[in-house]
Amino acid sequence: MLGHLSQFAWLALGSRTMSGETLGAVLAAQVVYGFLQIVIDNGPGLYGARLAAAGRINAQVRGSIVRVRLELGVVCALLSLAVGAAGGTRSLEAIAPFAAALVLFAALNYWEAYGLGDVRPWSAYVVLRAAVPAVLALVCFAFHRSFPSALAGVAECAVILVVAGAFGLFASGTVRGALSASRSPWRSVSRIGLPVVVGQLGFACGTIALNAAGAATAAAAFAVSVRLVTGLNQLTGTLATALFPHLAASSVRRELDLRGVRLAARALVVLSFGAAAVVMYFPALVTSVLLAHAAGTADTAVIVAVATSCATGFVVLFTLVLLARNGENAFLRVYGSATAVIVVGALGVALSPSPGAAAMAYVFGVGQLAGMSVLALYAGAQIPQAAAVVRRTAAAAALLAGLGFVAGAIPAARPAAAVVAAASATAVAAAPVTRRRRLGLPAETISRA
Repeated sequence: MLGHLSQFAWLALGSRTMSGETLGAVLAAQVVYGFLQIVIDNGPGLYGARLAAAGRINAQVRGSIVRVRLELGVVCALLSLAVGAAGGTRSLEAIAPFAAALVLFAALNYWEAYGLGDVRPWSAYVVLRAAVPAVLALVCFAFHRSFPSALAGVAECAVILVVAGAFGLFASGTVRGALSASRSPWRSVSRIGLPVVVGQLGFACGTIALNAAGAATAAAAFAVSVRLVTGLNQLTGTLATALFPHLAASSVRRELDLRGVRLAARALVVLSFGAAAVVMYFPALVTSVLLAHAAGTADTAVIVAVATSCATGFVVLFTLVLLARNGENAFLRVYGSATAVIVVGALGVALSPSPGAAAMAYVFGVGQLAGMSVLALYAGAQIPQAAAVVRRTAAAAALLAGLGFVAGAIPAARPAAAVVAAASATAVAAAPVTRRRRLGLPAETISRA
């Protein structure tokens, strides 16, 4: 929650301390950094966390995982500089400090503690990485100064160093182990990480394409829209990540405990439908706060993107459930389907005479629905006992996306769509209470979930 609120503060204050072009360059730099960070982290991090949860980490294994992360970190740092240079001087200035942050993050061994159920290092990082830029933007706003384009990347480097120092995550033995590791587990890491990297390309390419096409203001509007989606996913993903150590520690053949999965799915539906209801009914309230430069043109993009949050959250939840139980075989099909649709559509929007955030949001939504559909079919077959939860959550995600597509295209339909979304969120939230009353249980009875 703190990280999510800090993101709101950063966007609101950043848009008031930077020009539209500078804001677009900085947000594009953050998008590139976020994508390359996943390239470094997702495969090695989750592979290492899964081994830690199973009690299979030793010095050699730890060193081999850190070695993979450092190798990826150096390559991604050079790639980020190339992408920044392609976007012009302003983009290169914004992204240069993030190149250093990529190498620092690669050496950050938060994943071992996470696999053992200790989320404090990761939680501290998630909060500080959003809060520190927001505080710096607040200082600039208070003293009527412009926010330097390189400052966000410098703040990211500082946050990594602070978290590493506070939790001892830069242990010298770990680095020595990485340098002396005989081989790197590239096969296992790529099997887990490559599909998610492909999927994250779908989140990043819209902003990057709009910025490269010279539509920096549209890039900023779309980046904010996607940031809202990923923020909602972080809230529901908190429950999914909390389930991961327990699920990863259990045997593959053991029956899946569905209580936590049902709770996470219900939270996803309630939060995404509730957030969509707010932005459908009061779109200007959101865009005027977060986008000082493009509030009037960003309403449709925000509505459509937030309406897709249930579909993206579905993918986050059920890929983590499958991953914890060694079910990642279909991930490349899932993320590949979504990203293929988005990349093709994004190129079409960027090459159009008037590339805009709203058109990019529709492309993003269609792509995410495609990936969700593939995952729903696979998850229902792979985990039969969870098939009903999968079907209901996927149906809810499709309904919300449909409401968002209509509300984005037809402004007059937005109040009605907001009412439907709010009523749906209320009904799902109240379902456990209604069930207890129907069964005649006392009012003070609390379900184990």
